[in-house]
Amino acid sequence: GMYVMQVDQEKMLVVDTTPTNSNSNGGGEDFYDAVFFIYPNAAEELKVGQRVKVEGSGEILDSYPGQGGAKYVEVLPEYKPKNAMLSESEVIEKAIEITKKKSDGWMIIRSIEFHEEKAVWKVEIKQEGQDDEMEIKDE
Repeated sequence: GMYVMQVDQEKMLVVDTTPTNSNSNGGGEDFYDAVFFIYPNAAEELKVGQRVKVEGSGEILDSYPGQGGAKYVEVLPEYKPKNAMLSESEVIEKAIEITKKKSDGWMIIRSIEFHEEKAVWKVEIKQEGQDDEMEIKDE
């Protein structure tokens, strides 16, 4: 699936959850597909942090992030570890809030995992070509 990283009234930015190797076109070994999809009622149906599968409608422009229309969006089940207070989407939403204080650019979630013994989520991101990691308290 893909993470919903931004939602506006009729569009959304989604970023792949796993990297692809795109050395052949200059993207590097750690390239995450990202697309702005036009999707009516996006703001009513979706929220930042959700994992989704998107079926595109027509061409996707080759810009980065790509741009195109979404024909169908399937929201995937929410991940919430048994002893966690926060869900994966809530953690992603908090991570986006933290990074917006540093930069206006959008980010890529490289990994996210819950550490029950410390009651924290470890989130590894990539933003503006820089790798970063943060810990978000599970509260």
